[in-house]
Amino acid sequence: MFNMQKQNTICPLCKQKAHAVSNITIKAMIKKDKLKEFPNYDGFNFCKTPDCTTIYFKKEVIINQRHLIKDVGQKEWSKEHKVCYCFNWTKTNIIGKLLLNKNTNILNQLKEKKKNSKCNCIEKNPSGKCCSNDIKEIINELKSKFIF
Repeated sequence: MFNMQKQNTICPLCKQKAHAVSNITIKAMIKKDKLKEFPNYDGFNFCKTPDCTTIYFKKEVIINQRHLIKDVGQKEWSKEHKVCYCFNWTKTNIIGKLLLNKNTNILNQLKEKKKNSKCNCIEKNPSGKCCSNDIKEIINELKSKFIF
């Protein structure tokens, strides 16, 4: 069982909404040599604001990219802009599929993949959540720029 706060919280750096993440996510994301700096993994929140350097925070503790084992795809400095960590989908892959196929079934593909294999978003995705909402945001953003 993991402990998560139920309400959204405001990032201390960018002042945008953040969401609670599981202690399982925090422990899975932090580099092994940095684990001792964070003895308690409960009560952290995730900031997905692209230009904010904060990844996780609680009270007076902030975890940045340098503490983590992987790039956070939601952040603008991310090299890959990974969206789905379970199936290795990047923003570039998703946009390419959208532009190639015009009317995409990416979300259906994701549902099928999730049925046929195990997703482990809580440990693989830095946000601790399923990527389907992030994929929907990418699709909606692209649809607002182009006619599909």
